[in-house]
Amino acid sequence: MKKLIAVLLSMMLLMSLCAGVIAVNAEDGYVAVNTYSGSFSVPGERIGPSSDRVPNQGAYFNAASAFNKISLPRYWSSNPSNSGRGDITVRFDLFKFETDYATSIKGTSLYSKEFTTNKDQNAPLEFDLGKNFEKGNYAISFTVVSEDDGLIRYFVLPENNCDYSDLRIGFSSITFGFTVNFVEDASLDKYFGRLPGTEGLEEIEEYIFADNQDAGARKVNDAPLGVRFTVPAGKELVSISALRSPTWTEKENNDMKVEVYAWNTDYDTTVAGSVLASAEVVGDVDNADAVFALNNRVPAGEVLAVFSATNSGSVGLYGANSSKYITETFVSGESVGFYPRISVKYASKGDAQGPEEPVVTYSNMLIGEGAAIGTWVKGTDNTASVAFTTAGGLKGIALGIYWASRAQGDNPTGPEATWTAELFEYKDDAETTFAQAPLKSTTVTSVADNKPAFRLEFDEALPAGTYVVRFTVTNADYVDDNGKSPYLVLPLPDTRAPEADKFAFSGDAFNLTVIGETMDNYFVANPANVSLKPAEQPSTEPQPTTEPQTEPQPTTEPQTVPQPQTGDSSVTIIAVIAVLALGAAVVFMKKRAY
Repeated sequence: MKKLIAVLLSMMLLMSLCAGVIAVNAEDGYVAVNTYSGSFSVPGERIGPSSDRVPNQGAYFNAASAFNKISLPRYWSSNPSNSGRGDITVRFDLFKFETDYATSIKGTSLYSKEFTTNKDQNAPLEFDLGKNFEKGNYAISFTVVSEDDGLIRYFVLPENNCDYSDLRIGFSSITFGFTVNFVEDASLDKYFGRLPGTEGLEEIEEYIFADNQDAGARKVNDAPLGVRFTVPAGKELVSISALRSPTWTEKENNDMKVEVYAWNTDYDTTVAGSVLASAEVVGDVDNADAVFALNNRVPAGEVLAVFSATNSGSVGLYGANSSKYITETFVSGESVGFYPRISVKYASKGDAQGPEEPVVTYSNMLIGEGAAIGTWVKGTDNTASVAFTTAGGLKGIALGIYWASRAQGDNPTGPEATWTAELFEYKDDAETTFAQAPLKSTTVTSVADNKPAFRLEFDEALPAGTYVVRFTVTNADYVDDNGKSPYLVLPLPDTRAPEADKFAFSGDAFNLTVIGETMDNYFVANPANVSLKPAEQPSTEPQPTTEPQTEPQPTTEPQTVPQPQTGDSSVTIIAVIAVLALGAAVVFMKKRAY
């Protein structure tokens, strides 16, 4: 996108510039770089002390140059002049980025400042960091300090569609606008560098599929709306936006999701297949863009994107009478002459190895399609592992869904669970295998079911071989004031799981997604009698000299595994749907109206 360069005469001027604009700061030698794409009049999600508001919002970014100041162009907050509302105190923190946002904000704050507000603020809120912080990966956090005393208290960050976010800015939930003062560096094209894991991607390209609006609008509350189109060769689909999505003036429960499938023959056959990627917008704002940031990148090929309502509010899409990009649109599975006003963003893979090297593609290989009830990892049973042998390269692992304890929300079930996922090369037996250092590992702190969604992808593929994946809850022995401890629940395979001789489990079987080389018969039947069971110790008791007697075996009733406490029934239903759809993790993109 062509950059506009302007002298910064006032901070209000910043709000009208395009994404990625760099403005010369009044302080010589620094540039103020803003993350947002246009003036914004829509507030984002409220953070606050009461249970209906999140207590924290934040972002993480890769600073390509040193920086010394971070600011919000504007914000909204509770106002005591309105009945029942009070001041709110919020803390701003700067952290080094570690693994993910949740892990980062549990670290030591590099800079912290509390502020109290009781009004909306159109002027910038600035945090002078007092020194230059060197380039690198950082996280910023806004956390409510005020206690819940029954008054209506809230703080609202400015929402925007943040074009930089695809590769350079990550968010805990919503995308919001902020500005960073960087040390000026004439060698830099962009002051926000690529986030870890996106180095091999080229720039994001946006295509608007139907830019005129002459066919009215269609609600998706009564029937899903499917859009068939083709992701170009060499591209990956990363997001879909419903342009100026209407809610028919409804202000509550305007929630909508999109699910993307690989097109197969016809509509019914396609939606009976696997969900490649999905996303949800919660609290769609009338006539604002509904941006669906997909939880997986969708490779080139013909796809079907299906929009549907997930709550009682009104949601829908405007349309046109034609589109050169859309092949066909479906309502209730039937083809219609309506072309939704959507835009899509594509990314391209960089060819680091050059054209002479063979291209290896990877796809999700499932160890069974997970059932709704899972294997508990908690207390003294704080680990669960699976071994498998591959015939092709191994690029990563993922969980389509999992359940975890949560300290917040309407149904708190225990402290946040901190757990590790480790990959080992299998050696001889379980004891020898786990005595090695893991080949790959990561630590996750879960704040609720499937949050954050888990996907660990490697920079380079590992060769075919026998591997073990182990999940361990590392704070399993912690007990909170209510006597509850953290837990993690991995989804069980159902009856459609592959042959048992291809997988070895330390205990109960569970579902796992393996990102492997695309090929038939990727999982190999266990050739080495791999076992994760503890080795049996030889008996030292004297052996009987008489024939062994056959004793009758005791009969036991089947034990009922306790259900994970995941909130109301709608959450459970969504979890089941997500698991049966090849374990696609649902990532929520939140938008709220006020």
